[in-house]
Amino acid sequence: MANYFSQFNREFLFELPEGIQGNYMKIADAKEKYGDEVIEVIAYGISTNHSPKAVSERNAWIATEEEFINVPMFQLPEVEKMMNDTNAVKLCKQGHLGATIEEYTNQWGVQYKVKWTDR
Repeated sequence: MANYFSQFNREFLFELPEGIQGNYMKIADAKEKYGDEVIEVIAYGISTNHSPKAVSERNAWIATEEEFINVPMFQLPEVEKMMNDTNAVKLCKQGHLGATIEEYTNQWGVQYKVKWTDR
């Protein structure tokens, strides 16, 4: 049998700037910082957190040159789909992915979500 399990080995999708480690921003803070401006997204991904204090085990994020911005849990499937799309990864690496932070209101009050856009 050939090395069957090697198909599951994955490389990092994106190279991240060194100074970005640990610099996470809540989406509400990103809305305050960027307003309606298109955010230049240099990377995206999903992190796993096994801390008992974590709200969820898996967290989606987008990255700028300066920080990671948390993406709402309900958008995790979108980020997963983009991670598995080689064309989306390539276009992001080429500088074509942008995002805006959209505000909406529901029964829990003011909420935020990421709106994907081309740059």
